[in-house]
Amino acid sequence: MSFTAGQRPFGANKQLCKRRAPDGFGRLEDVIDAAELEAVVSGYAKATGARKP
Repeated sequence: MSFTAGQRPFGANKQLCKRRAPDGFGRLEDVIDAAELEAVVSGYAKATGARKP
């Protein structure tokens, strides 16, 4: 089974974090704001047919 980038939203976020904080970070919220995280969760839920908690 192969996966597309759209099926791996957290991989894309990992790359985003590396670009925004190349030296690391203490909290995810320091690198990706709440609205961006919500968009990732919503997009993943929609793509998989899952309901958000």
